[in-house]
Amino acid sequence: MAALTDGPRFAATTTFVVIDFEGLTPAGRPAEPTEAAALALRSLDGRLVETGRFEELMRPPADVPVTARDVQLKGITQRMLTSAAPAAEVVAQLEARLTAPPYRLVAHHASTEAGIIAPSVGGRPPPPAQS
Repeated sequence: MAALTDGPRFAATTTFVVIDFEGLTPAGRPAEPTEAAALALRSLDGRLVETGRFEELMRPPADVPVTARDVQLKGITQRMLTSAAPAAEVVAQLEARLTAPPYRLVAHHASTEAGIIAPSVGGRPPPPAQS
């Protein structure tokens, strides 16, 4: 890994934020987020070191139920989400913790993550990825 982290794009001043959302996918509607998780990493002496962590549940709209399949796949129940903050508040909490740019966002399904973040901050989701 040292050869990779020695590159100029892995400068010690850049933080990599690995971000992931869990969500519900109601029929005929965009995904509704139920959890946000982020891990901040920086290169230090040829290693990636954790510099921050964020994890928070999000309350979906009242008309989006948590199904038995959702519970089975994600382990998140309706009861767990009842007292959670709405998505926009949680995304704002996450954004407030990002106080030392520059950042490089890392996501496995980046278009899905962007589609969840955009409406929460007043934007539009990106177009679907082209194959």
